[in-house]
Amino acid sequence: TTNTESQILIRNGIDQTVTHALSMGGNTTSGWTNPGSGNEFDINPLHFASTSLCADVSSYSSLFLVFNYKLIYQYQNNYTNFRITANGTQVGNIYQPAGSTTGWEKAVVDLSSFIGGKLEISFETNCKYAYDNGGEGVGNGVYIDSIIIKEIDVPPIPDFTSTSPYTCDG
Repeated sequence: TTNTESQILIRNGIDQTVTHALSMGGNTTSGWTNPGSGNEFDINPLHFASTSLCADVSSYSSLFLVFNYKLIYQYQNNYTNFRITANGTQVGNIYQPAGSTTGWEKAVVDLSSFIGGKLEISFETNCKYAYDNGGEGVGNGVYIDSIIIKEIDVPPIPDFTSTSPYTCDG
């Protein structure tokens, strides 16, 4: 989903480590109001963008979303706002760059509380400028790559004993 002041694209030639990624960001400054803490997604509806994937997670015992992301910064932290929602509920914090464009970071989001049926995972942004406002990767936005939905199920080891001569204190 995009609106008149947002965009979602596949970008090529991101950097030396990633050849292409999902790019989400703003478009122009038209209708933008600087958000305050806590209302980053409540204002600027024309700048909102969302892309989703759906999965049947009824038989999972644990569930994690794993992905890489890079936040694009220009002028102010709150011009780039990124979050994850599961079935319409925000999961975790709102991601914002801390004063500069970030390097690639890995996110691991626990979605185990959503097990039990169909799950819609959404990547959502609310950004002021286009990713290329003043040059390639200079504006506001988020690059997303290597998305994985993972079940991590580690069964308990019955009657575990160690042959190590060391003990753990604490």
